[in-house]
Amino acid sequence: RRALLGVPKKNGKTELAAAIALYETMGGKEPQPEVYVAANSDDQANLVFGAAAEMVRLSPTLSQVAQKFSSSITVPRMAGSITRLSSKAKTKDGLNVHLAVFDEFHEFDEAGEQLYTVISNGVGARVEPLILCITTAGFDLDSVCGRMYQHGLKVQSGEVQDPTFLFRWYGA
Repeated sequence: RRALLGVPKKNGKTELAAAIALYETMGGKEPQPEVYVAANSDDQANLVFGAAAEMVRLSPTLSQVAQKFSSSITVPRMAGSITRLSSKAKTKDGLNVHLAVFDEFHEFDEAGEQLYTVISNGVGARVEPLILCITTAGFDLDSVCGRMYQHGLKVQSGEVQDPTFLFRWYGA
């Protein structure tokens, strides 16, 4: 249900996140999938959304089933969408989230943590929701990312059992 993926810079995490968002919108099993892409800044959220939009534009197959707009990609056959969200948490209550992608999760400050909480609370009505947090290395262990990272280390070591949490951290 939750995943934290740490990948060093310039290793394709943006494209990976975009591909996962597209798959969950087009090929997943969730009816009417609502996929949201967010980050601590609007510019950062544009990177993942832009990568997904470019994949649709460049693929003859994807471009036949998806429609690209300025802040969303819709898939009429699935009644699904990928939407790029602004970084303002106040406007996000009531979303019916199947997948949320949080990019550069280590940059989430107090306002970003509020955004994470509000969006994460929108998964309650979904059968198989996923909150995907993807990031490069951060340094602040007293942040939402730092706490999730510490939880991931405990899950990885077997100290904590949490079958709903996926933790993968790649780096030196």
